[in-house]
Amino acid sequence: MKTSFLGKALLGAAFFTCPCHLPIYLVLFGGTALGGYMAENKILAVGALTAVFFFSLLSGWKIAWARG
Repeated sequence: MKTSFLGKALLGAAFFTCPCHLPIYLVLFGGTALGGYMAENKILAVGALTAVFFFSLLSGWKIAWARG
């Protein structure tokens, strides 16, 4: 049961780290240091979000649907 929860948590993390959400994050974090950094380094932010997204998505699928 723990592994399926972990898989679902990773899939939830994949949803929030999807690079298509970057414009939303720029608006939400607009007045903060994180928002400023992301606005100045959009390519780095997209690359980091993409890497975390794919890792979370693939790991979450593997764990959530593993036959144990």
